[in-house]
Amino acid sequence: MSLISDVSNDLKNLKTGKKELQKFGWLIGFLVVFYCAYIFFKHGVFALQGILPLVGAAILILATILPVSLKYIYKIWMAIAFILGWLVSRILIIFIFSFLITPIGLLLRAIGKSPLDILFKDGKNSYWIAKKSRDNHYEKLY
Repeated sequence: MSLISDVSNDLKNLKTGKKELQKFGWLIGFLVVFYCAYIFFKHGVFALQGILPLVGAAILILATILPVSLKYIYKIWMAIAFILGWLVSRILIIFIFSFLITPIGLLLRAIGKSPLDILFKDGKNSYWIAKKSRDNHYEKLY
């Protein structure tokens, strides 16, 4: 799978209804406003000279009154999120295999252990393990 095709498929299946756009607008608006309030109370200055709180308030107002106007911002935001998710998942898989599974496999190989027991022993030519037959009566399960 390629990054571009995966992200474009995710964007095609993205729901952009009024409810989703309102949730997005309220979340981003509140986060921006709360971040600005935190910076103001922590350091005593408005974030970006007072412009950022106005942007947060504008997003909140748009999300409440006209959520459809946030559609393109939402699509750009989600495209960035899909790209980051695609990259992070691949990076995590690389790290897990490189630093966890490969060393465990090398260690098991070094000590001669085979967890799958796939080596033919005693001249056998099959992986089949014979089990003792049990006398099961499926008609009388009690």
